[in-house]
Amino acid sequence: MNVGQSGAGARAGIWELIRPVRQGLIGVTLVSGFLNLLLVGGALYVTVLFDTALPGRSGETLAGLFLLSVGGIVAFGFFGVLRSRLLGDVATALHLNMAGQMPAGIHHIATFGGGSGDGLQPLDDLEDLRLFLSSSTPGALLDLPWALLALIFLFVAHVWLGAVALLALAVMAIPCVIIERSAQAQVEWLGDAKSYRRLVADEHRRHAEVIEVTGMIQRFGYRWTSLDRQILTAQLQQDRLAATLDIVSGALRVLALAAVLTVGIWLSYDNAASVGVIFACGILMFQVLAPVDRAVAGWPGFAAARRAWNRLNQLLPMLKRSKVTTVLPPPVQSFEVGQLVVAAPGRQQPLIHNIGFRLNGGEALGIVGANGAGKTVLMRALSGYWRPAQGVIRLDGAVLDQWDPEALGEHIGYLPQNVELLNGSVAQNIARFDPAATSEEIIAAAKAAGAHDFILRLPQGYETEVGRDGRLMPPGHRQRIGLARALFRDPFVLLLDDPDSNLDLEGQAALTSALAGVRKRKGIAITIAYQLEILAHVDHIMVMQAGGLAAFGPRDRMLQRLRGHDDRTLQAPPPPKGSPPN
Repeated sequence: MNVGQSGAGARAGIWELIRPVRQGLIGVTLVSGFLNLLLVGGALYVTVLFDTALPGRSGETLAGLFLLSVGGIVAFGFFGVLRSRLLGDVATALHLNMAGQMPAGIHHIATFGGGSGDGLQPLDDLEDLRLFLSSSTPGALLDLPWALLALIFLFVAHVWLGAVALLALAVMAIPCVIIERSAQAQVEWLGDAKSYRRLVADEHRRHAEVIEVTGMIQRFGYRWTSLDRQILTAQLQQDRLAATLDIVSGALRVLALAAVLTVGIWLSYDNAASVGVIFACGILMFQVLAPVDRAVAGWPGFAAARRAWNRLNQLLPMLKRSKVTTVLPPPVQSFEVGQLVVAAPGRQQPLIHNIGFRLNGGEALGIVGANGAGKTVLMRALSGYWRPAQGVIRLDGAVLDQWDPEALGEHIGYLPQNVELLNGSVAQNIARFDPAATSEEIIAAAKAAGAHDFILRLPQGYETEVGRDGRLMPPGHRQRIGLARALFRDPFVLLLDDPDSNLDLEGQAALTSALAGVRKRKGIAITIAYQLEILAHVDHIMVMQAGGLAAFGPRDRMLQRLRGHDDRTLQAPPPPKGSPPN
């Protein structure tokens, strides 16, 4: 079903899904504070050790300081492990909290577009977020504010020591800027290219028969390897840049530490700094530069996580639906379309316009028209998959948006033009993968579609696997299993898009029997037909031409009119550029 957007969802975005893990994030922040306080305590320990214990030559003081250092080291290790586990727990919790939105996100991209490559970008984005949060980079970023505190202490010790540390901090930030500016476009391209490479491989798998028979194996292989070579080249350049900057960052850190110690010793010549202060400043310098060094190493991951965050933050609000709290009764009366105008998702140009009709329970409508007339577009709108740009579709007087999407799906049976079965058994496909479906309901739908007998002849009967996209089934069997799925639990409205395209005489007889069954139980059937024999089993016929309604009337009068003209009379102009195939 279509997914809409709500104002509250648009404002909240990804933050709404982060709320349950806020306590974990607060815990990580507090633990980071304890870790940095312990580092400051280590600097004070060195100062006392060299400036008090060493001159005083007191064994008790030395032993006490040693025990204190052991306790500090144990505490530092404990809080370090704790922070790492908290980050892992937060990453896992966020992943679990957002994972439920990913199928809807993929569905939205498949319906409305906007994704790249194979359309599975939300899965990659979620994985990038999880990997980043469970890495050491968030800890380094949380340590950066404490690095400023250590910098203040260095200035308190002596202005020259603080100046050296500030200069080193500025120089250490240069690699982050280089990565951000020089590699940003390349990293963005790599993400899209990897997704597209996966799409090319999947196309080869899905269309292996056509590729082999038409002699395109080598061409498709070259297409994939050429793209793969470009990706490897770009990845190698990115890895080399990251490795170079990592080495440069490490060298700058050592140089900065040497500079602080050198300045400290030079200050000690004039008694401006003691030995303890000098070594303490070295520890503080480590505290200033270590988070920056780790941030440089993890900056590519941070950049990837930031892009993933932005994409998900744009996508998730679009998945919000206005909750339907009033449960409408099952429809039993009518299906009405008024002044319907439909455009493809994300497009402005209408594909069909000013379509209107009304059907009552027990009636069937046949739709005819040339390719490109808009028949399939109309079916997608009637099913609720595409939303109208203008006009309304009413089921028992209620606009489709007033129905809960899952409940609406129970009342509409839909057989698309290209029948796609899902990987699973025949029974699961007929039952729409409802675990509560009974054998009686499944068999009744199969019998209504004339599929029961051939299903029994399958190797495992109803438990036979159909394979991915139903490829283990012949086209005619796929068509009838799809019809059985559409008839499952006797939906009030049955929508059939070119249902007899792959049917033999037996299958066509089953189709006409299904149409008769829907009318007999006072349901409503709407079918696209290319053969006049199917139209003998409907009550009304609608002719579409160039996206509009060319004629509409009772079956007998319309059949007489259609039989009185040659095929050329029914040919419509070609569809607008960019419109879906009909």
